[in-house]
Amino acid sequence: MDQARTELFKWLSTYEGIDKRWLTILTQTRTDHIVVLMYPDADFDDILLTMKWFYWGFLIDDTVDWGFVNAEGIPDLIKLYEDVLLNRDVSERGKLPLVIEVLRDVWNEIREKKQPGWENLFAEAAIHYVRALPEVNEFRKSAKTNKIDAESSFYEPVFHWTGLIHGYLIAPDLVCSPEMKELRASWVEVGWLRSGDCINLISLTMIHEKKTLQDAMDEAAQQIAAQLVRWGEAKSRVFETYREHKDINELKALIEANERGIWLPIGWSWVAWERYFASQKAAEEAQTTGIVHVMSRRNKTTAQ
Repeated sequence: MDQARTELFKWLSTYEGIDKRWLTILTQTRTDHIVVLMYPDADFDDILLTMKWFYWGFLIDDTVDWGFVNAEGIPDLIKLYEDVLLNRDVSERGKLPLVIEVLRDVWNEIREKKQPGWENLFAEAAIHYVRALPEVNEFRKSAKTNKIDAESSFYEPVFHWTGLIHGYLIAPDLVCSPEMKELRASWVEVGWLRSGDCINLISLTMIHEKKTLQDAMDEAAQQIAAQLVRWGEAKSRVFETYREHKDINELKALIEANERGIWLPIGWSWVAWERYFASQKAAEEAQTTGIVHVMSRRNKTTAQ
């Protein structure tokens, strides 16, 4: 992981717009930990490519979330994003925004894997996710209890990314079957824990509810266990319905690989302490007292 992380930040540093501020923001996400938790058996090149895509995900999310692009410019940004993922030529658009420049380069690497089926499924889900980003961020701020369309969760494109990165050979009609749609729906519901901010579940529980680390983890485990019940039922229906299908072993591998993602809110949230607690000292104090004196990021984007 260390070698891939070094290569990643060397690559990011080649972009003119990735200044010290952005490197700090991206470093604090500790996204490399997400990649290793999700894909422990991937080879170096796939780990590095996944890091590039996941770090880009934080780049676009924070660009919108932190107000680095004004509201009037967001529709144009999303249109450029869609054009790249739909393989349209953007070379005549002049100087591209940083997030689109990085996206274009990562997307070209993805296409080199020559997995058109997974590429198309991933692109469709990823477009849906980015279209919803402004609405989702407003939703977080207002702390509404109703949900935006669950497919706007980043969990949907990640599900297909798993198929792409491993190159599973599964018939498209099987991947898009009603049973698999139900399974994916149970999986993306995890993305809506804590009002669509599940990846930060533990940190935000500590910050807003003054929970200790252990109490926040226990609470998260209960919520995730409830989601696992629905996931397990849906998984059983898939395995039973398609037990004789020629691609059943590849399908099982895809499902089991994605199952790791259910535990990401526990496995990753705490390691990103810098992103939320501003200092290691404040984070360590919060572990035992539940009291957070410094809240560096979500005070503007999540209701208090």
